[in-house]
Amino acid sequence: PSAASRAEWTPALQVPTLRDGDLTLWESGVIADYLLATYPQRVGRDPALASSMWRAGSEWQDRLLFASIQTLGTAATTISQMQWSGVGHHGNSHLTRCA
Repeated sequence: PSAASRAEWTPALQVPTLRDGDLTLWESGVIADYLLATYPQRVGRDPALASSMWRAGSEWQDRLLFASIQTLGTAATTISQMQWSGVGHHGNSHLTRCA
């Protein structure tokens, strides 16, 4: 979707964005936490969903792994959006590292 249509849903212009009734959420971790807390049961499906995004006894390792995946996704999205708009990453050390 265009930046204008994303702005209608989220001021951060982020994807993914989840709309559930009057609630709009963005950022993968927030969305996953919300879904697990709000809809803990999968009706008619086995196995049941996990009660948390983190494994018991491995919470901080799992959080770090998830943060690493999010960082990769953010970098890929930023570089892709820049390329689509004709902006290069050369000349900016942070963006070059992300690329």
